[in-house]
Amino acid sequence: MLLEVRDLVAGYGDLEVIGPLSFGLNDGDILVVYGPNGVGKSTLLKTLATILKPLRGSVLLMGEDAVKHREQIFYVPESITLPERLKVRDYLNVVSLLYNGEEIDEALKIVSLPGDVRVNTLSQGLRRRLQLASVFVARARVYIIDDPTVGLDDYAAEHLVPSILGEVAKRGTLIVSTKERRLTEAVGVLKNVKMLNALEYSRVARPSERMLNGSRHT
Repeated sequence: MLLEVRDLVAGYGDLEVIGPLSFGLNDGDILVVYGPNGVGKSTLLKTLATILKPLRGSVLLMGEDAVKHREQIFYVPESITLPERLKVRDYLNVVSLLYNGEEIDEALKIVSLPGDVRVNTLSQGLRRRLQLASVFVARARVYIIDDPTVGLDDYAAEHLVPSILGEVAKRGTLIVSTKERRLTEAVGVLKNVKMLNALEYSRVARPSERMLNGSRHT
């Protein structure tokens, strides 16, 4: 088992946001964490990425506390934050150096980005494409992407994202979150896909959402 989650409760301070939940993932597995906004998807992914400490339970990577192998986790947040003054290729070179990456030219081709322009000239959609290109370039054991379709147009969300996710899953374990049914359906046709309905484990969802979903938490 590459990544193992045991009785995990994630949150901030005394606020329990999501959990408890347990699951295991092997190399090549894809976990899609889906659900509406505000139910704890980002909190869960930040905890899996070791940015937040578990309130209870544990996240194990290669049999040890995931914090010990943080360099083997590549995380892309929902927010589109990038170094403004760097050129596109320079940013990917930094990712390549930090994560023993390669294939920068191929990554730029896949996301249809020029390498010689500065990040601060890119639209939000193109910046998200650059973040996705960084996922393609990096070499890690676990890739965690919070809502990869944020900022993208419909074509990129429906075609580009599933293609990149499929390639990344060939290299390691992939965890993505989404509120988009279309992404859930597109990724669902790939191999070794597991689905996790965040609303079922949310401790902060509105009662109306729980009733509509038939959630087990009250």
